[in-house]
Amino acid sequence: MQAFAYQGALYDHIAMDWRTLTTLFSVLSFLSCSGGDTPLPSDSGTDFTFVSQDTATDSGSTTLDPGTAPQDSAPPADLSAPGDPGTPTDTAPAPDQQSLPDLAIADTSQAIDTFTEDLVEEEDTFEPVDTFVPPTDPGPPPDPCDGINCGPMGYCSGGACQCDPGYEANPAWSACSDVNECAQGLAACDGNATCSNTEGSYSCSCSPGFTDVNGDGSVCSMGYNACGVGRFSPKVGGTLANPMEVPYLPMVDHNNTAASPESNIATYDCAPDTLETGQEIVYRFVADHPGTFHAKLTDPAGVDIDIHLVQNPVMNGSQMTGCIGRAHEELTLENLPAGEYWVFADSWSSGSIVYSGTYTLAFEWISDNVWNEVPVDTGIVWSRLRSVNGADTQTINQITVELNHGWDLQPHKHSGCTTITSAGDSLNAIAGVNGGFFNGSCASLDLL
Repeated sequence: MQAFAYQGALYDHIAMDWRTLTTLFSVLSFLSCSGGDTPLPSDSGTDFTFVSQDTATDSGSTTLDPGTAPQDSAPPADLSAPGDPGTPTDTAPAPDQQSLPDLAIADTSQAIDTFTEDLVEEEDTFEPVDTFVPPTDPGPPPDPCDGINCGPMGYCSGGACQCDPGYEANPAWSACSDVNECAQGLAACDGNATCSNTEGSYSCSCSPGFTDVNGDGSVCSMGYNACGVGRFSPKVGGTLANPMEVPYLPMVDHNNTAASPESNIATYDCAPDTLETGQEIVYRFVADHPGTFHAKLTDPAGVDIDIHLVQNPVMNGSQMTGCIGRAHEELTLENLPAGEYWVFADSWSSGSIVYSGTYTLAFEWISDNVWNEVPVDTGIVWSRLRSVNGADTQTINQITVELNHGWDLQPHKHSGCTTITSAGDSLNAIAGVNGGFFNGSCASLDLL
């Protein structure tokens, strides 16, 4: 029974079958405690079979019946220690007793302790393996705009092409084209401004005579004109580089050359011998049709302001070139072409004294057979037509009043030499139409 002669094989056997080990210890206990004449106790009648490593391959086995000793059986095999050469024993067994071999059993407590230590060592040397694999970071989601080309002035957003502000896409999305805000009515220009389309945008410029309030043409205020709308607007400009823009004609201004910051002109090429060395105030207007220029200026005593009409003004030294005509108080020039004109109210000089000061200037442009409109006030428009038909010439004046603005229209009888202007002032009227004429003695010839 070499399997039990050394601890290693015993451990292997114990590790393989705990039930066999328990049965084995019970049998060994009975064997060690029984005498030679004491029969083997009968427990449960179970046969116990022991298989040694030497006979593991044989088909036979030694069977022990706990209740009866075997009779006439062959003598048992020699169970000497592994190193014993096999010397036969000197004492023969008793006839009625089967000699059982002495089992060389190592100290079982030591074997169990050693086995436990082996288990502890295995447990101590056990290194757990972390089999958890963290999920791989998938990274950012794919960009839906990858591979999408929206062309110039376009960009991709959420997988769809969009155009930059001021551009619109064609149906095929081949390119983004400029939006004409002016033509499509998308421009935020004032009604008195000119809209100009630009690439991707637009620009607004206030019409002549209007003040650009915000600097972008979105709000255009009527420029100063004492004749009607704009009479309460501030006066802007008045120099050659920044002239006072005329919003409409007739133009009426109450001003003072002594307050002008500019005195650059000494003479005009239309009157080179007349000194105009005092301060000047400059106006600019545009005539859309050929016509007649008429201007009238009044100034108090001690003040001498002259009127000059200039086209394409250019300074030549101290002389202004491009002068068409000059007058002291009243100037009329006929058959002038349409175009851009400048009016200079300049202070005359005697050479030693400059006669600058206050004045009132009114000038107009009259084109035959062309209606001219003057915005007198909100809801009131003065329209005028000079009708020429051969030798027959007539002037028609018309006032259109929108009564929903709170205006009232009343007749008024003239008396003596009262003019429309003086009658209107006495009535606090905004406009009036003369329905008749006076004779030489200023007697009224009508009832209006």
